[in-house]
Amino acid sequence: MHVGVVLPNFGGGGAEFVAREWIRFLRIREHQVTVFLTHPRPEDSQDGLAVVSIGGRGPASQLLRLRAEVRHRKPDVLLSLMPYFNLLSLAASRFLRTEAPLAVVISGRNVDSPFRRLFGTRFRIMQAGARLLYRKANAYVAISHPVAAEAIASYRIPLERTYVVPNPALAKIHNGSSTLGSAPRHPGVQRDLTIVVPARLVAQKRPGLAIDAAAILAAEGLDVEVVFFGEGEAGEDLVRHASERGVRIDMRGWVVRWFEECPPDSVVLLPSLAEGFGNVLVEAAAAGIPSVASSRCLGAADAIVNGETGEICMGDSALDFASAVRRVAGMPIRADGWLQNFSASSSGEKLLRVLEDACASTR
Repeated sequence: MHVGVVLPNFGGGGAEFVAREWIRFLRIREHQVTVFLTHPRPEDSQDGLAVVSIGGRGPASQLLRLRAEVRHRKPDVLLSLMPYFNLLSLAASRFLRTEAPLAVVISGRNVDSPFRRLFGTRFRIMQAGARLLYRKANAYVAISHPVAAEAIASYRIPLERTYVVPNPALAKIHNGSSTLGSAPRHPGVQRDLTIVVPARLVAQKRPGLAIDAAAILAAEGLDVEVVFFGEGEAGEDLVRHASERGVRIDMRGWVVRWFEECPPDSVVLLPSLAEGFGNVLVEAAAAGIPSVASSRCLGAADAIVNGETGEICMGDSALDFASAVRRVAGMPIRADGWLQNFSASSSGEKLLRVLEDACASTR
């Protein structure tokens, strides 16, 4: 099978990481892969991977270049992982004359409904395009069950073309090893509790709630520190907020293998408004660190086994989070079988099934 993958580049966040792991799996299985990048970087061309620039001055130029390259290189299926690239792939494939039918597989990484009040015109335009085109895809890959359910309801994607494929979240930790819960940990300073927030420092992640939760626990007499692994426009506000609440914080910036920098007394707190999934919750479990997220965080429920890898608390107030963090602190992680669902090989096998089904649907 010849798979074309449409991306901005191999940098960035979770979607690009997933794309890299899926591409690695497909190549190991001896499938041909061509990557179409709108913003390629010099380091993106490596290991003999076919990388094609479709960059242009805007969407129209990128659309025309993608159509031309698909017509020339003749992939069997296009795979995209982010909303703009989903729309680009679907638009490029419309009325495209090729020797063999082209399948298009798009992917959803987030639940959209909670973000409608946070984002502006561009987000609404993307959603309008999704309502128009997503149902034309041969398959839709969701990162979690809430993402799949929302896509079916909002974009009228047929149920029989919808799949949930777990992220290859363990690849970052073990690189294919089957040993779980053994990632090395930084000794750190001995405290009663360290709240770890591995997330972008932006409004939808609500990082300030971690500081509020720490203040509640500190008022109960605990020695608490909050460690942020992330970057974003809310950084300065967090420093100011922590000073006002009298909470000790450590701003580390983004660290790829962040779990190795966590002391043994750590609990991961993800106070996000919404998550499509939450890779860091699986990474934490694999590293032996319990996690907390809210039941209102939708996709996070696919990334925590309640009572085994952490807690999905009922509400999303600072008090809810503080209480849950206190309950899971020191919890032993007992979920090896569940964690194997997020290995690179397990995720890759499921993706391959989707690609094969999508290609079969065009015949």
